[in-house]
Amino acid sequence: MELGDVLLEGVVVMSSKTLIKNGCVLTFDKRIGNYTKADILIEGSKIKAIHPQIEVPDAHLVDATNMIVIPGFIDGHRHTWEAAIREIATDFTFYDYEQVVLRGLRNVYRPHDVFVGNFLGALEALNSGVTSLLDWCHNTPTFAHAEAGIMGLKHAGIRGSFYYNVQDNLSMNETRHILCGLLERYFTHSDDLLHLGVALTGPEGTPMELLTQQMHMCRELGLPISIHVGDIPNIKSVKKMYKAGLLGPDVNLVHCTNLEEEEYKYVADSGVTVAISPASEMQMIGIPVTGKLLNVGVKPSLGVDSVTAMAGDMFMQVRLVLQLERMFYLQGQWDSGVDTPKILGMSSQQALDLATIEGARVLGIDQKVGTLTPGKDADLTLVRYTDLNLFPMNNPVGAMALCAETMNVDSVFVSGRAIKRHGQLVHVNMDQVLQMARESRDYIFTMRGVPYGSKPL
Repeated sequence: MELGDVLLEGVVVMSSKTLIKNGCVLTFDKRIGNYTKADILIEGSKIKAIHPQIEVPDAHLVDATNMIVIPGFIDGHRHTWEAAIREIATDFTFYDYEQVVLRGLRNVYRPHDVFVGNFLGALEALNSGVTSLLDWCHNTPTFAHAEAGIMGLKHAGIRGSFYYNVQDNLSMNETRHILCGLLERYFTHSDDLLHLGVALTGPEGTPMELLTQQMHMCRELGLPISIHVGDIPNIKSVKKMYKAGLLGPDVNLVHCTNLEEEEYKYVADSGVTVAISPASEMQMIGIPVTGKLLNVGVKPSLGVDSVTAMAGDMFMQVRLVLQLERMFYLQGQWDSGVDTPKILGMSSQQALDLATIEGARVLGIDQKVGTLTPGKDADLTLVRYTDLNLFPMNNPVGAMALCAETMNVDSVFVSGRAIKRHGQLVHVNMDQVLQMARESRDYIFTMRGVPYGSKPL
């Protein structure tokens, strides 16, 4: 199937100015605050103004009546390439996931299948109000696979970073050649929606000497680094890297479960960013460590991780992290003898911040997105509150944290461009997208067999 069959170019033609009218605007910018009813003026890719009753005669009008406008969610950690094999790991342990997905299905992926996974997964994210993501692509056995993953994200129109997974069997020169090739071919403009990063296996699978060489090479090329840590207990990954002087603000640590207590202090002292994935951690790795991170002054981002095991929307992650932290806090209060706790451990706004501005910090784009602020790029989501699960609307912030779902997402804008309107993605032929995904899935399963004998639809 040709890509031209899937993409519908030029579906939405707008003025260089877009005026979003009469929305309940949650800016998540503490200096600006929220509006029960306000307008947002977008000029080109930027938010120009936010206040009530803006009048611009030549602007394209978007009616946000009965809608809540929020910053687009930012997914700080997702293996986007897995979208076509979704749901197969809903009852998997981490061991099962490694055996079936990473040591099995992944090995039969063609570059085309990586493209389909990233294209489908990015569309899924956009459809649910995610406007940026960190794609931790650990399916890059060849340069062509990496190219395909990048193109899948680019064609979907999402913002974010493609993190190329370094192959430990390659020499430093070979890896450098690949990274330089990707930079020169796909990442020549600093204002592009996508940027390049490097995903490293880390101390839990790579000898420290090799890891040190890899990290030095990334820094020479000016590329940010992301590493899984805490997937396996008693490895002391963070301690090893901290003592070796490898940690810093250009490093993102993923999960951080199963660390020794002193390692959380190393995380804070080194200035790294952290991404957690509450849903997948609860199933495969351990207890999400949001509270431990917050206690040492580290605000993590939230990520979906793997749609092979759970839903690909950020509403779920926000709900989980919020209610888990409240549960832990309340239990701690009761254990300490407090009969009637007077406060909760986390607010709805704090949880939403982890899914927006903190995600932007992980991706290094917090000066561009993460809040609705004049001067920032217009990445935003409109959520209908006339749907039965949200109406009547009495608490917009609480509703976004604990009640809203993907089905409530009416419109999504990335860099001022409409990606979703009136509940539908506007730039793709959905019938052809589904056919492309089905064909890729069938090829992958035919090559390896369907896990546990389940019959795909």
